[in-house]
Amino acid sequence: MFDPIHTPQRDRIELIGYQTPMIIEDKYYINLESIKIGNKLLNIDSEMLRRKSDYNGGMVLDSGSTYSFIPQVALDQFEGETIKIIDLLLVRNSSIKYRKYTKLCYNGVLTRDLTGFPTVQFQFQGDATMELTDENIFQQTYDGTFCLAILPSETLGTSVSLLGNLMQQHFYIAYDLRDKKLSFQRMDCNTVDDYIHDEL
Repeated sequence: MFDPIHTPQRDRIELIGYQTPMIIEDKYYINLESIKIGNKLLNIDSEMLRRKSDYNGGMVLDSGSTYSFIPQVALDQFEGETIKIIDLLLVRNSSIKYRKYTKLCYNGVLTRDLTGFPTVQFQFQGDATMELTDENIFQQTYDGTFCLAILPSETLGTSVSLLGNLMQQHFYIAYDLRDKKLSFQRMDCNTVDDYIHDEL
């Protein structure tokens, strides 16, 4: 569902939904420009997120990683706004780490206890907006604990951001290598399967 899709009867896959330019180097990179939580635009320098000529920055999609990764400076903004929302409702759990990084976690059951968390928007180059729900953003880690599934890129030793498979869930994603574009559209899995079947 998340890999490049090729159809035997066409030279190109039809792109649907939002489209954003793709930079093809050792991997396929896209440019994340801003992040919103509800109506709150996070104070993040878009230049820090962009793919640069020195091969730093940019974002890749990785269906092999559960977690997503963004630079620490951006994550600080994201966590700060998240804390303002959830600390009023639930008790924080600071005992869970990824490598040496303390994850932002709460005691509770995600589907039961996290109510009313606003939609998160990842806004990419070309006005392409990926709207993410709490199921894309948080992961139930233990029976009584859930955590933010976004971590700092620095824990991987890189400045590149990574969009993991939890964020990709419920999205139809296609790569147009000829025109160097990536497209995505939110769909339920049955709709995606039906669309691919019709294309074939």
